[in-house]
Amino acid sequence: MIDTTGRCLRNDKRGAIHPETEKLIIRLGIDPNQWLKHVQSYGRSYGDSAGSRVSLLQYADRFKRRWSKGIKVSSECYLRTS
Repeated sequence: MIDTTGRCLRNDKRGAIHPETEKLIIRLGIDPNQWLKHVQSYGRSYGDSAGSRVSLLQYADRFKRRWSKGIKVSSECYLRTS
């Protein structure tokens, strides 16, 4: 999955998401149409945690925070919320 994503993002490693990788991305609960956008904005989109909307909310609750950076992005990328 990492290799395929890298080939999609870098000009010197052109390619597309392989169908098997796309199946894995879906199995992980991620929208394949949002995957590359998600990876490209990863550093800007998340703070000290990353994951689904639910996991970010649980993280914030666990560490007594009122919010967690990345909730909106996760809501757009992850297909399921559990």
